[in-house]
Amino acid sequence: MILDAKKMVFKEAAQVRLGLNLVSAELQQAQADLESAVEELSNRKAVELAGVIEATAQAMLIVDGDLLVRAANAQCHRILGYSDGALIGRAFRELVELQGEERDGSGQDATGTRADGERILLRVRTSIFGFGSARFMAATLENRS
Repeated sequence: MILDAKKMVFKEAAQVRLGLNLVSAELQQAQADLESAVEELSNRKAVELAGVIEATAQAMLIVDGDLLVRAANAQCHRILGYSDGALIGRAFRELVELQGEERDGSGQDATGTRADGERILLRVRTSIFGFGSARFMAATLENRS
């Protein structure tokens, strides 16, 4: 009788282990599906944001938390003298030197450095925003030279 009880306990333990393995596999698949959905949504939002930036009449660029340019519209490329796409990945501070303390939303005088090295006077307005857990800065540039 004790032997039968031990066999039953081992059999039940094996069934529980099998059930846990199945649940674990389902959770891993659900996590992979969720990560895929988040990536797809992020990509769609990035495309939408790029469309908004490009449609903006003012020169605009988006800078990430490392202060690298992640997006810039044609007007921004034109003001700074870069070919389309050439601003992406460049350090914001190599392109724009703010004259005063950075203040979210306020207009500030700045010196811009064009692709050919020419220095120009800019008026810069910045705004900080989040995209998921990441922080970004949108900056509009107005050529004051």
